[in-house]
Amino acid sequence: MALRFGKNIQPRQFNYQARWYDAEKEDLERRLSKIDASKEKGVEAMKLRISDGMRNTSMVNKEWKKKLTRQSNYRLIIVLMLLLIITCVLFFMYYPLILSLAE
Repeated sequence: MALRFGKNIQPRQFNYQARWYDAEKEDLERRLSKIDASKEKGVEAMKLRISDGMRNTSMVNKEWKKKLTRQSNYRLIIVLMLLLIITCVLFFMYYPLILSLAE
């Protein structure tokens, strides 16, 4: 049996709503501060430039990326077919030699 003295204490909720908030201005200030930080020399500025570059390359045109992937796949298929043809030609050229060595 649980004894309760008084009422249960509930944590207070934090619900702050800003009156004036300009998302575009804040985004502009954030980008300007990144640009200023990347102009400096040093290890941290270099890390920031590298991370921004990697982030920007992931937002490339989707159609362009599809085109490059398709071209890469075609090249891979062509190279595999050429290797298969070369392997077959070499196998049939040296097949009698292989048989004679096996006996």
